[in-house]
Amino acid sequence: MTKTIASQLYLIDALNQVISDPGSRFHWRTLLNRLLSCHDSELHQHAYERIEAEVASEGMGGFHRAIFLAHVFSVDRAIEEAARILADLRPVHVDRIMAFINSEWATRLTKGSDTISLEQHFKNTKIESLLQLVAQQIKISHLNTRNRRNEIKRVAIYLPQINDSNHPPTSLALQHVKVMQEKGLEVKVFSAQELQIQQSREYLSNDAHVHNAAFDEGLLEEMKFFKPIEVVKATEDFSLALRYQDIANQISQYEPDILFFVGNHSPLLAALYEHMPILTLNVNSHAPLGNYDIWLSAKKAEELHSDIDRSRSAYYPFRVFRQATARDMSYFASEKRNNELTLITVGARLPDEIKSDWVERIRPLFDEFPKLKWKLIGGKGELPQALKGLDANRIEIIKHSEDIFTQLDTADIYINPPRVGGGFSVAEAMSVGVPCLAYCNTDGGSKLLEYAVRDSNHFVTELRNLINSSEYRQKWSIAMIEIFDKTINLENAGESWMEAAHAALSRYAIRCAEQH
Repeated sequence: MTKTIASQLYLIDALNQVISDPGSRFHWRTLLNRLLSCHDSELHQHAYERIEAEVASEGMGGFHRAIFLAHVFSVDRAIEEAARILADLRPVHVDRIMAFINSEWATRLTKGSDTISLEQHFKNTKIESLLQLVAQQIKISHLNTRNRRNEIKRVAIYLPQINDSNHPPTSLALQHVKVMQEKGLEVKVFSAQELQIQQSREYLSNDAHVHNAAFDEGLLEEMKFFKPIEVVKATEDFSLALRYQDIANQISQYEPDILFFVGNHSPLLAALYEHMPILTLNVNSHAPLGNYDIWLSAKKAEELHSDIDRSRSAYYPFRVFRQATARDMSYFASEKRNNELTLITVGARLPDEIKSDWVERIRPLFDEFPKLKWKLIGGKGELPQALKGLDANRIEIIKHSEDIFTQLDTADIYINPPRVGGGFSVAEAMSVGVPCLAYCNTDGGSKLLEYAVRDSNHFVTELRNLINSSEYRQKWSIAMIEIFDKTINLENAGESWMEAAHAALSRYAIRCAEQH
């Protein structure tokens, strides 16, 4: 028997097992492995057609079917079906629901090119309804009364996952501890470690799971807080259901005057909403999913496209402290810097985020400027598949660097691919005066204000202009520094944060009055 025939038989056998027992996660994993090892496109089509026709779209088997169709066969409509089935499954399984939500969020964050499409996907899959369903399973036994005063002295910061300095939400939350301590506030940090779900790959038929770094205990010392802080982190060996219960009650027992949530989503927002004022901040430039009083938005209210977002937003573009000195303008007079320019891009998911069609748009510039080089930093230092056609001598791949500012010091232009994220990397480059290019309606573009590019034609035009002219690069460098100081630097955030927090207290007071 040849290897080809054997792989075909293995695939057919695995397919029959799935159809006879679609509720078994094991059979779907086996089928996935068989599909990956069999390269017969007709047989792949046969498997798709039989799954569509012979596996019912209901119950656990229907959920596995929908996930498999969506992520293995790229059937877009199937993911909405998966969300619908999951919402109807009883009893409610908290860890399965959150494994689905976290996987969808991570996948769309990587695949998406802008925040508008990301928000639309969340709506289509009714993620907020699933979060509410999980929140209903969380019971809070301690009644918080402290926050009924109209003052802020004690803040509980909650972030779904706390990792290391390479994790933007962790960095964003801990940098805000400094902002609050400068205002004389008492701060305590909490996390249920929501992305760390025991055996999470067992819940989804496409074998999806979110990878996370461990919490870096040394990070608290590196941050150089004005006062030591306590981080309450849930025990990851427990189910997420139990962790939510534990952390929700620990937050309530702390009796904060306000809860400051840093992240994209969590069922704890809905669970704690009745008990305390909630102020939120998302790393991405769209509103968090869930219940809260005020969202700290990087955009002004008139720039938001949702009425509910406008009604709950407070303009707050501040995101990072300046961590290095901005470059001197004499940099642009260097003959070497004008002859041999280096582009730079930073990100943990660059192999997935840098797409072939975008690379093809900028490829002619490498022919036009034969000394142009490109440095890519982040993750494991893997070369994106889309770049394999470029001259390898002009591409430098570097794994995640703790000292990103040393790398930025030798870079001439920061280019952000069309992706949802990249906002932190763009902000860091802006802080030291590196000219930055990023698309509007993305996290990176939101930092650049009027300097964000409209589309790829605009991107290529501005990139060519920057390469061609040291005067143009200097103009952009000055603008980057000015925008950073005015709208991003956390040194200037204290008063705006306090104003938004008091607005959240006022909204909470109104909510309480309406309940009585």
